[in-house]
Amino acid sequence: MSSCSEKKKDSNDTLENLTKVVLKSIVLVFSVFTIIIAKNHLINQSSTLFNTILYAVIVSVIFSIIGFTDNYIFTNLAVGLGIGLAMEIIKINK
Repeated sequence: MSSCSEKKKDSNDTLENLTKVVLKSIVLVFSVFTIIIAKNHLINQSSTLFNTILYAVIVSVIFSIIGFTDNYIFTNLAVGLGIGLAMEIIKINK
């Protein structure tokens, strides 16, 4: 009797894990598309200081949502941004 309940619990855990992974993926893909769309609309040749600040606020809110959803991805994003910024500063990427 207990083996049946364990199997049922395992299948529920599997479905729950799959749901969590799918939702995290949706949040990440939505975040990337939102950042790209915001960059294309707000940052261009004639962008003002207000547009730049608005873009920074939007990206910060999106990164906060990613950090709330999955801390591991947020940490990796922060490390990647740091490496990219360092490469840009010392001009390795050319």
